[in-house]
Amino acid sequence: MSQRPHPVRQLILDRAELTFVDSMGLAALLMVRRVADAHRVALRLDNRPLCVDRLLQLTGTLDHLTAARVPRETGLSAGRRRTP
Repeated sequence: MSQRPHPVRQLILDRAELTFVDSMGLAALLMVRRVADAHRVALRLDNRPLCVDRLLQLTGTLDHLTAARVPRETGLSAGRRRTP
């Protein structure tokens, strides 16, 4: 009998060695956020250098990418779930 793998609960991206981020890098981070939220996985951007924080501030995405939150459920909200 095969065992199911443990689900991923958190994705940590360590940015310590990052020295530059352009629009493609920002687009990739936004895509990672969307996919993590869709799978109910918490996203953390650890060890962000100043260049990353500056880009996120300038583009208005700092809070979106760094705020701790519980991803919303997909589909119907808890108050509107269908019963069988």
